[in-house]
Amino acid sequence: MEITQIKRKSIHHNSVDKILDAINPLIASKINLKELTCPYQNNGVINKIKNLFWVLTLKDKNIHITGDVTYLALFLFNKNIIITILDMGMFHRKKTLKNLFFNFLWYKIPIIKSKQIIAISDKTKNEIINYYPFSKNKVKTIHVPLSQGYYYKKLNNNKLFKIIQVATSYHNKNVNRSIRALDGLPVEYILVGVISENDKKLLQNLKIKHRLFFNISEDLIIQLYEESDILLFPSLYEGFGMPIIEAQATSCCVITSNIQPLIEVGGEGAIYVNPYNVDEISKAISLLIDSQKIFLQMIEKGYQNVKRFYPKKISIEYLKIYECLKEF
Repeated sequence: MEITQIKRKSIHHNSVDKILDAINPLIASKINLKELTCPYQNNGVINKIKNLFWVLTLKDKNIHITGDVTYLALFLFNKNIIITILDMGMFHRKKTLKNLFFNFLWYKIPIIKSKQIIAISDKTKNEIINYYPFSKNKVKTIHVPLSQGYYYKKLNNNKLFKIIQVATSYHNKNVNRSIRALDGLPVEYILVGVISENDKKLLQNLKIKHRLFFNISEDLIIQLYEESDILLFPSLYEGFGMPIIEAQATSCCVITSNIQPLIEVGGEGAIYVNPYNVDEISKAISLLIDSQKIFLQMIEKGYQNVKRFYPKKISIEYLKIYECLKEF
């Protein structure tokens, strides 16, 4: 059997790349696997049109569109198509004529044309079915695997607790409330990602010791996890929540939002808080600082939870999906 995976062209190593890096060596040992990258980036209408004409040239029969280029399904004819939907974030944007048009191209048409749909969380799966009930029998949840390099077991003895937050975008990561929750606590704050100028000033005004990182290598991210004691991840919306299992694998305690899919991902290995309540976030941090017993219990529970996301387990789920194409 042959499967051709198509992923978007990106400047940075994105979440889809991480998924494929983890599982493809295992998948390729079982089936014939071809990996293709779109020749043009996803920005701008012209680039999207060029990518559409590129897929017209493909002779492959079984095609898996692995990420945020689901619109390519429009120009794939007489193919067995699988699509991966990371989240329905675009669907929740303001209902302008432009956004409605892009929702039609990114979701409705690809969902109609696909034989199988992979959602990376039950939350995303349920949203897809809610918006497109006809898709119910072809949507399956397959979680994101843990990337190579995160398999560590360590325990820090930091005099000053180190809190890491990963914020690859600003609008949903809740950075401002996270900073306010640290006010007066004996911590160092490590932010990997995007921060506003106002929040930089807030860190200075509250005199919180901090380090800020942006667009850094995977190796450095792993190093920062290893240095840290707690992952603070009170996001307002996520399609999955990869930092949770990355942190758990490197023995960080996890504080995250009491919303899906973060509860689904964190399992019993996280403390859940109302992401809109600064005081509740602060109390959760204080609990871990003050109680070594709870701190160690959460590390162990997190480490056990990570086993659900090992690449071998996830690759088997992908192979089952690919095998389904034999029916068509």
